[in-house]
Amino acid sequence: MNSTRKPASMTSTRDRVPLTAAHRLALSAGVLFFANGAVYGNWIPRLPEIKDRLGVGNSGLGVALLGGGIGGLVGSFAVGAIMSRIGSRRLVLAALTFLAAAMTLVAFVSQAWMFLVVLSLVGLFDVCADVAINAQGVIAQERLGRSIMNRLHGMWSLGFASGTVVGSLGAGLGVGLRLQVIAVAVLLIGAVWFVARWLADADPSHHDESATASSSRQLGVIAIALAVVGAAAIALEGMPNEWGALLMRDEFGIGEWAGFGTVAFGSGMLLGRFSGDYVQERIGSERLFKLAMVLIVAGFGAVIASSQPWLALCGLFVSGTGQAVIFPRLYLLAARVPGLSAGTGLGALMVGLRLGGMSTTLSMGALADAYDLRIALASIAVVSFVLLLASNAVVTRRV
Repeated sequence: MNSTRKPASMTSTRDRVPLTAAHRLALSAGVLFFANGAVYGNWIPRLPEIKDRLGVGNSGLGVALLGGGIGGLVGSFAVGAIMSRIGSRRLVLAALTFLAAAMTLVAFVSQAWMFLVVLSLVGLFDVCADVAINAQGVIAQERLGRSIMNRLHGMWSLGFASGTVVGSLGAGLGVGLRLQVIAVAVLLIGAVWFVARWLADADPSHHDESATASSSRQLGVIAIALAVVGAAAIALEGMPNEWGALLMRDEFGIGEWAGFGTVAFGSGMLLGRFSGDYVQERIGSERLFKLAMVLIVAGFGAVIASSQPWLALCGLFVSGTGQAVIFPRLYLLAARVPGLSAGTGLGALMVGLRLGGMSTTLSMGALADAYDLRIALASIAVVSFVLLLASNAVVTRRV
């Protein structure tokens, strides 16, 4: 009876190798997401120190900080062609290496124009890294056969939060900025290259051999829809993230505790991203998206309509929970559009994301000065929500 059985070693080797490889790829993608978030997070708490060294006011610093958006926008137009040529594995290794190296330069600049140039480089490499790590994440999810994109984006959020802790501790303990950013860069580059052996070598192809002029026009519409949905999503996410603390201080009067507005939104994001995959496996992607829409509306509604600080904080938390699953879904859809390469689809999404981020910041400031923060939040939220629903419908019909 035992003689007819295959040796356990033969069965386990044949059956487990693909699964193990898929898990290693998923874990490696998680490291990439974490590293990308940590690169940004570790120097941001030291912006006051950088501002003093540059000798600029708030407006001068604001102009310099636009460099990240400018570089990211330039990269968004080029990243699709670059990734189609060299593949996501080679792109992510190069982009994260150069991103970490460029990040160290923030500690060496002495003038505002230099800071703008450095942040432009950081934004350029970041958008390339962003597209490539998401492409690797999509491949990992497809090989595993279950949803992991929400958790991967949760790893980015965790990396960003960890980076801010490192930066804050470095400033508090008097660690030199140059020493901090160089040490962080070396560690992150080392981690990225350590997991390089497990990354996917080939990107899946969605090329349609039967493409016609009509289908090419349809793909153009899809690319525009991806840009619009990216702009709408980043507007909904960026407003509470960037303006939450100011909203709680000026509209709800909680003074020195106003930072908890950002904390509430960020906590909701973390909860949503680390639980989103499990919820999606139970109720499906479309139902999860609809649930997210309900949470976003309820959260924004509480913030806009309430006069109670605690209810506004709950609203920011609920909104963050809903927002958390939007971008993982959009990156997955963008990488899977039939007829478009993953790089082209993700690049179109990134164009909208960068343009939307910059325009939202400018619009919020202008509307808040003309009226108040609540009206600004409500106006942009309504427009963004409608655009998100409409452009999402266009994209999902194709995928």
